[in-house]
Amino acid sequence: MHLDLGDVLNETTQDLKDSLQRAIATLATAHNVTIDIPSAQEGLKNLIKALAKNGRVVVLIDEYDKPLMDRLQTHRSGRRQPVSSWS
Repeated sequence: MHLDLGDVLNETTQDLKDSLQRAIATLATAHNVTIDIPSAQEGLKNLIKALAKNGRVVVLIDEYDKPLMDRLQTHRSGRRQPVSSWS
């Protein structure tokens, strides 16, 4: 299973949460499994468990640091925006 965080929206905390949930739903569909996705964390856990019923699961999370790095980029003002401003 390949989850690319480079494709995840992250302008706001809610964007990040929603985009992660959509990405997990897309992976579930691609692997022909039906899961509950109440949150990104639970959805990923449920996806891994569902896939593991059919054998071993390898999880590749590509560009895992991109959402964080995007938020730390220097803005026009020249100041870095702290992660705490995601809310």
